[in-house]
Amino acid sequence: MYRFDAGTAGAAGLAAVAALTSMYSTPAMSAPLDVVKPTAKQATASTSEQPSSKAGDVQYELWPDASRRLLFLASLDEDHDGEGALRPSESAIASAVLFVRQLPYYASDPVVGVDGDGNAVVEFHDVDELGQVIFRGDDGVEAFYSREGLQPVSFEGKINDQDFAAKFVKTFGIRFFV
Repeated sequence: MYRFDAGTAGAAGLAAVAALTSMYSTPAMSAPLDVVKPTAKQATASTSEQPSSKAGDVQYELWPDASRRLLFLASLDEDHDGEGALRPSESAIASAVLFVRQLPYYASDPVVGVDGDGNAVVEFHDVDELGQVIFRGDDGVEAFYSREGLQPVSFEGKINDQDFAAKFVKTFGIRFFV
């Protein structure tokens, strides 16, 4: 699995993510999953197996459309919505793409977009739950979680903040790492 280094964010980080997408994506009809990280070791994982995070295994991307949409959104210009929206932040997009690519198989399908401030947004919708993660261009990240019958929770921090990651696991039930 990838471990995001904040030092690679920005144009270089986005270029690396785009290069990985073009190098390792498969034709749409050939396989339901795109390879995210090939390894030198011969892996036996098939598209019907659950993804593994053991060193040496191939990690498959479960939501390639969400990653591709984020990469497309990175190309939008300022005022793309006709209402004064800022140009999407390259570092925010790169962080969101890496986050989506590392989501476990049991996560809800992510819905991605950008907001008017140029931040990348990843949302999770379930029958009675709503989760939202906003990646800012300054390596900041905000999280919101709401479940029917419970008090909504929101918190924020930095991408590599261990306290944020601990709150994220406790609230969303999935690990936060980019």
